[in-house]
Amino acid sequence: YVVSESERSSKYEYLSDSSTVVRRILSLGSPHLDVGAMTMRNIVWRVGQTVGDGGATTAILTQALYNEGIRLIAAGINPTRLANGLKIASDIAVDALRKQAQPASSEDELAAVARSVTADDALSAVLGEMSFLLGPDAHVIIEKYVAPYLERRYISGAHYKAEISSRYFYTDKIRKSAVLANPAIAITDDRLTTADEVVPMLEAAIANGSKALVIIAPNITGDALSVLVTNNQLPKEEKKLDILAVKLNPVGDELRMAKSDIALMTGATILDSSGGRGAANAMPDDLGDALRFEFANKAVVVVPLNTRRPAIQEEVSKLRVFFNDMAPDDDDYELMQRRLSTLSGVIGQLKIGAMTRTERAHRES
Repeated sequence: YVVSESERSSKYEYLSDSSTVVRRILSLGSPHLDVGAMTMRNIVWRVGQTVGDGGATTAILTQALYNEGIRLIAAGINPTRLANGLKIASDIAVDALRKQAQPASSEDELAAVARSVTADDALSAVLGEMSFLLGPDAHVIIEKYVAPYLERRYISGAHYKAEISSRYFYTDKIRKSAVLANPAIAITDDRLTTADEVVPMLEAAIANGSKALVIIAPNITGDALSVLVTNNQLPKEEKKLDILAVKLNPVGDELRMAKSDIALMTGATILDSSGGRGAANAMPDDLGDALRFEFANKAVVVVPLNTRRPAIQEEVSKLRVFFNDMAPDDDDYELMQRRLSTLSGVIGQLKIGAMTRTERAHRES
């Protein structure tokens, strides 16, 4: 374990991960020392990013190889032949280790792996269970608490950060949540401001025989929002549709992928007036459907119909091939990992907290 202090904030960090430790090293005070230190720092960090552990072992082996290499070169060995020999030897060693390796597969084995990282029995047991149940494509959402707490939750369906367009769409105002069963799904890239832009979507949902409608849009204001809210406040016997309108929080490529994936899961067409047909020209065939759509905790969960599963699995298989070829330090690695786990419907939520800030930072890392 290493205790690190920041000169700017005078705060202490309790670190047990070698990759994080080396990232805190900016200089040893001498340009001559920094050349070697920054090289070692990069090696340790890259190993940590690639395999998630083993940085300290890497540093020890690198130092041993360097010292022995210097001795051999001083004795007259050709440096190029030495480098080639090291490459051949490392390939042989890696191949032998792979043949001896036994993947952790049971819940107890996965918990033991977690224990080697966390040094926390309770947390390791939870992580072992989540890893066992969710599988290798799992995406875990961390929910932080400022008190001792440890709990897990499993989310069925695709999960996206989002905002609800109005509190009048809540089906449970106390919990600030909304749940619609078997809703029609409308997705648009248009900002909705007038009644003429939302009425066609309402009519399309009714024409499809739907009793509920979810509208996913960048923004809903003005008369457009008034029409939707007014409809939702009608007496039950007069109301033809239960409505939920939300805005997805991701931005850039992540937002584009989220809309594309929801369209795949629901069969909806993404309406865009700049691309030909916008929300004002929505037709019944433009709407998708879902088994369940939920808004809670500033996020939405989409549970697709079973009939959509084959198309989803086909896309997951394509993404997995692409993802397996990506390096862990690739800029889009985490984004692709989240997308893969979201489409797979493999989402876990870890609720974790501790009494002090230091303990919380240690458990969350």
